[in-house]
Amino acid sequence: MMDTVKPIIEKADADGDAFYLEVLISDFRTGSARKGAGAALVKKIKDYSVSRGAKVLFVDCWAGNDGNLVKFYTGQGFTPVSDFLVKRPDSGDWPGKLLRLNLA
Repeated sequence: MMDTVKPIIEKADADGDAFYLEVLISDFRTGSARKGAGAALVKKIKDYSVSRGAKVLFVDCWAGNDGNLVKFYTGQGFTPVSDFLVKRPDSGDWPGKLLRLNLA
């Protein structure tokens, strides 16, 4: 995790009330069948996190492509916390954003 994001996640881990949404995948090749799939998956992880006592849910995502993925997560109630950049020597750098959702 990038230096700007690491302290935020470490504090959340120390507080012991945060979950981290590590991977969320929907397949764009399914056409209209995927409509609403991402939102349904986010709702499921929100419900799961609350049932396990989490008060906060974090996710990070790619911030490129005009921030479309960031817009998706903010539409699900997440708030941007920090920007970060993953340096990739063999290709272009990867801009990212950490987002947070208060569950309590």
